[in-house]
Amino acid sequence: MTCHGSREPVRQPPKGLQVLQRHLAGEDMTAGRRRRVDTIPAEQFAVVGANIRTLRLRKGWTQAELGELMGWPTVATVCGAEGHREGRQRGFTAEEVRQLAGIFGVSAQRLTTRCVNCEGNPPPGFVCLRCGARSQT
Repeated sequence: MTCHGSREPVRQPPKGLQVLQRHLAGEDMTAGRRRRVDTIPAEQFAVVGANIRTLRLRKGWTQAELGELMGWPTVATVCGAEGHREGRQRGFTAEEVRQLAGIFGVSAQRLTTRCVNCEGNPPPGFVCLRCGARSQT
């Protein structure tokens, strides 16, 4: 590539600099993917996953039904969101947490907080009176 008819090639900035310039200009850097800056803290992923599973089961919904409401492409996405995909926990964006909260009719804070009473794990055979979680046995 030459500039104004000269034979000297125009030097392109390094790729990393181009990316930084695009980011600073406010361009979408992720085209179709979740933006890292919008994700909630990683330590809350499992809490949100456990809470959406509890709320989904309480409503009597299948993973497919929740996935359809969220606009997620497959049941595997819901499975990963609930933390049941070979031990890997899917992350969440702040927007997804708000959308899930709206679907379940709870606050976003409720989705990202473990019950202080039972930590989401009541004793076997019991239901937590505070958060409604049931034991997994």
